[in-house]
Amino acid sequence: MSEWMGRYRGLVAAIVQHTNVVIEGESLRKFMYEGLYLSTKEWQVLEYIVEHREDDEKMIHMSEALGFRQSYFSKITKALSDLGLIERFHSADNKKDVFLKPTEYALTVYEYHTGQSYQNYFKPFFDALENVSDQDLAAVARAISILSENMLKTRQDPKLYQPEKTKRKLVKID
Repeated sequence: MSEWMGRYRGLVAAIVQHTNVVIEGESLRKFMYEGLYLSTKEWQVLEYIVEHREDDEKMIHMSEALGFRQSYFSKITKALSDLGLIERFHSADNKKDVFLKPTEYALTVYEYHTGQSYQNYFKPFFDALENVSDQDLAAVARAISILSENMLKTRQDPKLYQPEKTKRKLVKID
């Protein structure tokens, strides 16, 4: 049944398993630092903002880089702003372009949480990849990016993806 995947079956299975683990934990808020809990998506946005704080990257470009719809990205950044983790700016000559910068609090949270994540998740992951060449790592990373890009493109095809339409029959409760 899965012969079409050929020798890539193991890689695809690992990607599917990882994706499912991430999706299952998506609605959970994880401890980050001293009483602060963030969802996976909130953390990804904060991490991106911290790591690109010197770039003066527009908010719209950040949302595209992370693969989020702009409206969803705005919702997440509003929550991060309300938590005191980011600040919003615009340039003096163009108030439409919004730029996001981390606060000092965000940098503290980032340093703490990345240290914990490195020890608990990424160090064992990186250790397992130690004998893989940089060229092979780059090829796998690019292949995963191509997979993501193609999946995003097809989501815009109304023949392939349609909003779920369910007509429920309501039954009165006695």
